[in-house]
Amino acid sequence: MKYSFIVPVYNVAEYIEDSVHSILKQNYGDFEVILVDDGSTDGSGDLCRRYSQADSRVKCINKKNEGVTIARQTGVEAASGKYLIFVDGDDRVSENLLAEVDSVLSQQDFDIICFGYYNFYNDSESTVPFPLPEGCYDAEAIRQKVFPDLIQNRRAGYFPPSVWGKVFVKEKYKLTQLTDTNANVAEDFACTAPYIFASRSMYIIDKPLYEYRQRGTSLTKGRTVFRWDVPEIVLKHVEKHIDMSLYDFKEQLDRRNVHDVFNVAVSRFYQDKPYSEIRKEIITNLNRDYYNSAIEACSFDGLRSKLMAFAMKRRCCALMWLYSKLK
Repeated sequence: MKYSFIVPVYNVAEYIEDSVHSILKQNYGDFEVILVDDGSTDGSGDLCRRYSQADSRVKCINKKNEGVTIARQTGVEAASGKYLIFVDGDDRVSENLLAEVDSVLSQQDFDIICFGYYNFYNDSESTVPFPLPEGCYDAEAIRQKVFPDLIQNRRAGYFPPSVWGKVFVKEKYKLTQLTDTNANVAEDFACTAPYIFASRSMYIIDKPLYEYRQRGTSLTKGRTVFRWDVPEIVLKHVEKHIDMSLYDFKEQLDRRNVHDVFNVAVSRFYQDKPYSEIRKEIITNLNRDYYNSAIEACSFDGLRSKLMAFAMKRRCCALMWLYSKLK
């Protein structure tokens, strides 16, 4: 088996058939589809089992709900392909995806392949090209073109962190994947950044081969209250796999830390609690050593990023509250 599609599934009954159909329509044959039903309660699991019974290329794994991090890990462990392609259960892929990828890999065994995507939101569609030119990147090109933005640059930009929209070598991916079940936000970044750091070759395909569906009910789009420990879990995982003494990675990590903790602080205002109580909670957690040291050290360019840093350094919870209302 050459390619394994890993599809974590949780309460996406409305979309999962469309998603699986798009994968099965590939005009290249050497692949499998692993559907990991993460304790769905809307019938998604029944649909997954139906597909596995009808098509030998499809495997279905039913498990208790533990979140997307463990669902993906479960799929990776069950995969028999050399290469991994992650697809969210409400998204689609181009029927030419594997043909395009295999054409590239027939030239060289790249560590990672990246490509653009279509973005669907409500009734609108837009094409999002990959932010680097098409072509081959060796280790030196990765250092020059990717490392400056790998974690987070001074304008708060970063290398696209999603695991979808990329092709990974399974055995290499397993070395850097995140396994902590408590990390339910930024888990893509925790896997992708260390993987890119360890890569010695990359190819960019200048075509949209993935179809990303934005839904207001998704974890990052909805008004979810994020946990205080998640940024630390994610960034300590990254620190284990990326040498922070190289380039400006420590400065990048501080900026990422501040950015992620700011999002947690903003999300706390989604609670039905008095402002004074939330403010006290925010200040207490910003004083954690791991977060406070990054807040004190961070530096940004750009007005929005500087305002964020100002709010964090001064513990200006009013700005965080205002951002929560405007977001």
